Amino acid sequence: MLNRVPGSGKFLVFSLLLISAIAISQIGCGSTGGGGGTGTTTGGTTGGTTGGTGTGGTTGGTTGGTTGGTTGGTTGGTTGTPPPTDITAVNHILFMIQENRSFDHYFGALNKYRMNNIKDGTQINDFDVDTLDSSKLGQGPEAAPNCTPGTRCTNNADQTASLSWSTSGATTVTLDGSPQTGTNALRTTSVNTKYVLVASNTFGTARASFVVGVSPVAGPMLAGASPETIATGGTALLSWASSDNSPVSISPAPDPLHPQPYGPNGTTPVKPATTQTYTITSSAGSAQITVTVANPTPGSPTINRFSTDQGHVSNDGAVTISSFVLQDQCIDDFSPDWLESHGTFNRDNPASKNFLANGFVHIASGFAQFANSQGDKFHYFDVRGARAMGYYDETILPYYYFMAAQFATADRWFSPVPSNSPPNRLYEMAATSGGMVHAKGEGLDSSVSPPIFKRIQEKGGITWKIYYSDLDPNSGKPNTTLFAFQPFGDSMTDHMAPVDCNKRNPKDNTLATPCRPGQNDYFADLQNGTLPNVVLIEPGFDSGLDEHPGNQVQVGAAYVARIINALMASSAWRDSVFFLTYDEAGGLYDHVKFGTATPPDALDPAAPSQRPKHGDLIATFKNGQWTDKDAFTFCFQNDPNSPACVKFDHYGFRVPIFIASPFVKKHSVYHEPADNTAILKFIEKRYGLAPLTARDRDQPDITDSLKGIFDFVNVPWKTPPTPVGQPTTAPCFGPNTRVY
Repeated sequence: MLNRVPGSGKFLVFSLLLISAIAISQIGCGSTGGGGGTGTTTGGTTGGTTGGTGTGGTTGGTTGGTTGGTTGGTTGGTTGTPPPTDITAVNHILFMIQENRSFDHYFGALNKYRMNNIKDGTQINDFDVDTLDSSKLGQGPEAAPNCTPGTRCTNNADQTASLSWSTSGATTVTLDGSPQTGTNALRTTSVNTKYVLVASNTFGTARASFVVGVSPVAGPMLAGASPETIATGGTALLSWASSDNSPVSISPAPDPLHPQPYGPNGTTPVKPATTQTYTITSSAGSAQITVTVANPTPGSPTINRFSTDQGHVSNDGAVTISSFVLQDQCIDDFSPDWLESHGTFNRDNPASKNFLANGFVHIASGFAQFANSQGDKFHYFDVRGARAMGYYDETILPYYYFMAAQFATADRWFSPVPSNSPPNRLYEMAATSGGMVHAKGEGLDSSVSPPIFKRIQEKGGITWKIYYSDLDPNSGKPNTTLFAFQPFGDSMTDHMAPVDCNKRNPKDNTLATPCRPGQNDYFADLQNGTLPNVVLIEPGFDSGLDEHPGNQVQVGAAYVARIINALMASSAWRDSVFFLTYDEAGGLYDHVKFGTATPPDALDPAAPSQRPKHGDLIATFKNGQWTDKDAFTFCFQNDPNSPACVKFDHYGFRVPIFIASPFVKKHSVYHEPADNTAILKFIEKRYGLAPLTARDRDQPDITDSLKGIFDFVNVPWKTPPTPVGQPTTAPCFGPNTRVY
């Protein structure tokens, strides 16, 4: 079983909402000199005494000369054969998969950047990359209908508040004085509004209040509590809306461990021991609400819940939210889960194949409101959901823009599954999730669903290593998805090493990922010329270096820049390929429809009642029908044995990617539909491995001579470009850059 699939982030449910290396340390180097391996400044690891196939050659070989010696033997010396002119020229494949970002979100201004910065005579057009600033935005059957050149893309915010309640023992229930026979109501409002629910019977009454905020902001500052009276040990939900759209403070602090400001409109649970008046203060004023703690009168009614599924109303010009440039390197989190991803695809019919891309703002809004109601420590500001439409330009991410423009990017590169991180990270290694759409806390049997590294290990003669950025805070083990594949994962710890042995914990300055005696980290392997053939670099899942929403993207990007820059400055650069991409799109807007995909195997999504092992749809069959959030997946809502009609036959949304290598064509853009398992196919092709599943088998060949992005003959980036710097100083949750 899996300890934890890294990168799982939050799993919140809301309504629709090396082991010893063999003599061959580099493969395919040529039988009489070959490529000479990667080499070091003192010689090639496979240069040999004749510049051929030997395993020694610490000084490059007596006949290898200076070309087979001090430069690592790139031509195998004067007696060697020419270097390979196909994929066998590659001796180091590195991939790193960061967290939760969409292609539009990271590269929304890439055409403009390319037009302004590529000045080497290459023909550059303003539509080369299908992204937000393309002059052909919105054209073609894969494009969202809410996009046009110039105005970019839009989504609508919610215009109605959805109030709901649950009471016990009440004979009458009123909402703002009006009798209610149901348990929910829809309301529109143009100003901040406090709704009051009263439940009554002959023994007494119970009262709850809830505040709905609006955009554009209008009306007085208000505060509410639901319920307003609680029993000892009970919990109430505070709600508020400021009158000037400024952050608020709450006194006394509901969560003393996280005293940072709250958003202008929000909720948070409180659990006072005695009657307590809370003062909620913004820059324009304050409002108070008292929560009374008292034992209820016997027989009196109770209000179990009075809140909203959607509690922020947008009006007039605030309804339509266009894509916009973000000024803050941090944004509130999202939910890209199974339902939510399909709901962003088509808000009102998530099972549909009709691409509307109209649910991004709605889902982001609902997630923020739900997280606040659960007391999330991040204090979500953006309850309107506007952040979903934000994107970064080169001001925040200059390194990524530079690398994507100089080397290669791909504008049809998708996540493997339209869901959250865990199943996508299983695909990252095994090209399947074993039928799971959530994979929360679950892994796969490596004898049934082998990861790519098991295939590599079984073949032999191929060196590999996983470099980890963190130790799992729960188990103390390296934080890597490989542990999701048992028993193989636990048997391969000798193939794991830190990215950086000297990385420090910011809190106490202790070593965060120390090396064992004799163990090399990533940077030492680069310096020593001992970089393996296949390398996975795991993100800083627990140290905030993975670029997951909520973390500082510039800090994560600077970490990636350090890793790639070290490669470009090393002897390993000459025969390497580095893939930098993301596990899934994170709930952030992307205007391109899911691509059609080959299902990896015969395992469709299923409920636990249908398939106890790895059936993980959140769906229960009761009272003759499927219920809960994932019920939309089934073909027949009234059949407990219904198959899934929403399957693994389509990708998730597009993710950012760039491929850096001396063999990459300059400034290239790959347009063929692919997902992250295309990296597995690249590894398989290079080292003669069979496909893991039908998914990676059917991925496009990115080395294709016509459509591919590689030139193994001319080696365009034999000398890598001098990269730009990556700053880390943009605001993170700044008070003036967090409210949209």
